[in-house]
Amino acid sequence: MLNDNDSGPREAQIVGVIHDVKDRGLETSPSFDIYIPMRQTHEDSVVWFQNYQYWVVRRHNDPLALADTFREQVRKVDAEVAASNVRSMDQYYSMTIAPRRFNLQLLSIFALVALALALAGIYGVISYSVNQRAHEIGVRMAIGAQRSDVLRRVITDGMKPVVAGLALGILSVFALTRVLATLLFAVSASDPATLAWATLLLCGVSLAALLGPARRAAKIDPLAVLRTD
Repeated sequence: MLNDNDSGPREAQIVGVIHDVKDRGLETSPSFDIYIPMRQTHEDSVVWFQNYQYWVVRRHNDPLALADTFREQVRKVDAEVAASNVRSMDQYYSMTIAPRRFNLQLLSIFALVALALALAGIYGVISYSVNQRAHEIGVRMAIGAQRSDVLRRVITDGMKPVVAGLALGILSVFALTRVLATLLFAVSASDPATLAWATLLLCGVSLAALLGPARRAAKIDPLAVLRTD
């Protein structure tokens, strides 16, 4: 039974069921909709529908190649009807995700800048620490410490603040889930795979930034350091 606001309830025959359609945006859940042929719609409602008609044409090759032919066929039926906004489905899809694409590009730029600043900070802090601990490292190597031990210690000391920062960042992601959810599509703000890949990427980049100072520390000449004491 269909409930028409003007004529009241009336019987209707279901002729088919379609898949879920996100016609109100990719971020919204599919709603319950009923498609009714225009000729079977109440006369007072037809006037409203006639101002907003959408036609979908399937073509295997270039869909826009049929634009002129479609407009010509519409004119033959009714010369007063204008066929406008002829676009391919890919173009409509691109228009729908355009705001998200812009937000993603903007966030990507900020993320790259933040990553570059973080790498510069890690490299600078570890380099300064190595220079400050040059005497200590020289003494350790003079009493038998191996270069591999020095390398391991410098990398371990450098990764401690990185791990602490990653833990704080992951906690912040879970705390800001509601805000991030409005910028995402087809993935949750706390998606484990995404967090794992981001964590591995930051750890790998941080290790790459630590290699330079660590190798320089491992090449310290203990005799030269002791002579300057």
